[in-house]
Amino acid sequence: MKTRLFPILFICSILITSCCYNIDCEQSSLKFTLISFSASEMDSLIFRKFEANSNFQIIKDSMLIGDINILHPYSHGDSVLLETYNSSYIKFQIQPGYDYQIFIPGVSKLIKISDIVEIPTQKKHCDISDGNHGCYNPIMSYKIDGQIKSGEYFFVHR
Repeated sequence: MKTRLFPILFICSILITSCCYNIDCEQSSLKFTLISFSASEMDSLIFRKFEANSNFQIIKDSMLIGDINILHPYSHGDSVLLETYNSSYIKFQIQPGYDYQIFIPGVSKLIKISDIVEIPTQKKHCDISDGNHGCYNPIMSYKIDGQIKSGEYFFVHR
């Protein structure tokens, strides 16, 4: 009986692993935290998306957020983490391939984000229902107001 079971298990494992293939991961999205802003100062934000390397001259999209609470902010003392990528209202994401501006009218502050570089990665895909959940290209670097940064979070100080 054991001699028949081994070949069957061997063939099944080959069939399962042969169905696996590599998939490209999705783009990551930068997230940011506003630090030391009062509620009235950050009650609205303006996002602008530009063609990459256009020196912020060729605008592709813009969005006014009149109620910052729809971004699902997470408050930590005097800091507010904004996660636009996970908002059911906002589909504005800071991703590679474009340059961006975030304008905070309450304090007349303009943040310029450019040169976002990601590392293209792949994931082995074996399960039909798996999709590519949890598979995102890591962001290697980007510029905030001309300064090179790394990581997937940045901070905006008042």
